[in-house]
Amino acid sequence: MPSSTAQRTILHIVNPAAGQGEAFSKLPKEEALTVYSTRGLYDAQRFAAESAMQDPYTHFYVYGGDGTLSEVINGIMQAGANHTAQISMVAAGTGNDFVRSLPKGHGSCKVDLIRYGDRYAINVLNTGFDCQVAARISALKSKPFIAGSFAYTIGVLQTLVHKLGRKLQITLTDESDTIHTFSQNNLLCAIGNGKYYGGGYCALPTADFSDGLLDVVMVEKISRRRFLSLVRHYKAGTHIDIQNRSVTERFSDIMHFYRCKKIHIEGTDLICADGEIFSAKSVDLEVVPQAVQFVW
Repeated sequence: MPSSTAQRTILHIVNPAAGQGEAFSKLPKEEALTVYSTRGLYDAQRFAAESAMQDPYTHFYVYGGDGTLSEVINGIMQAGANHTAQISMVAAGTGNDFVRSLPKGHGSCKVDLIRYGDRYAINVLNTGFDCQVAARISALKSKPFIAGSFAYTIGVLQTLVHKLGRKLQITLTDESDTIHTFSQNNLLCAIGNGKYYGGGYCALPTADFSDGLLDVVMVEKISRRRFLSLVRHYKAGTHIDIQNRSVTERFSDIMHFYRCKKIHIEGTDLICADGEIFSAKSVDLEVVPQAVQFVW
């Protein structure tokens, strides 16, 4: 078993499409780096799985956004190397949201994951308004000077002109194993391991990626006028009282907040997991505690 990073196989996985083609510029200016450039969707996952099978103690450095990071993690999980491999992130994508939740300075810890079906997310899974926004952001990625929270803001404005709200049936098991059920018109539902999504929107300000729980925010359908009056507070994370872990007064009539171990959602159309968008009428999520070793 390797006793130090120097004894590990070190691989640098670069998504050349991330950050409008700037990912390669973030590589260390050193010789003898082993660099792999991804060639399309799920290629990072394939390469990570094959590499982790060859050496379960590999340290993967990922240059891209949350989607590339998620692919590498899925590859490590596929290889069964999640308790031996290490992973680090060099932010080079559109949103770069998971790294915003990391503490300052250098460190390492076991990080929880969100399991949905046979796949895993590390940051946030969401449905509703924000998922529709994410779908529109995908079409903006190729445009120059549009990235991060600016791209998210444009996506929000485009989505606002369409019908808001969707009837969802939600069942969740909270930290004390109490089951809660909801059936209502929801504007959005976000389930997170990390605090941020959408290029810096602090949707889940109390989320802790190593506490064995998922933070959940549900927002009921509201008018466009009220949405516009509240969105800046949602972005800043002031909809949640961090000390008391409760919804603030401004949002108390439209928002539900829980910390849970698992959750089932029915009535969905699109779902976004770490930026990857897929169609599904329902989804089951659960936390996988301390699933991978993250180094920063």
